[in-house]
Amino acid sequence: MKYPDSIYKNKDGKRGDFCLVKELKNKKYLCSIEDKGMGEISIATAFRTDDKYLGKYELLWSWKDGTPSS
Repeated sequence: MKYPDSIYKNKDGKRGDFCLVKELKNKKYLCSIEDKGMGEISIATAFRTDDKYLGKYELLWSWKDGTPSS
């Protein structure tokens, strides 16, 4: 996933710190990443999701009309 469509803060108690979301062929995919420190990250999990599931997470960043939001 080179450019995620949005980034969410993962919930406390869940594995991973951030969730990267990308839409491909009208389906959304979530990839949870862990910050291991010292510039190292790892993928905790990845799966297909939907807007209902993502509504439970805090949106940190998203693309709007092809430009990054602030």
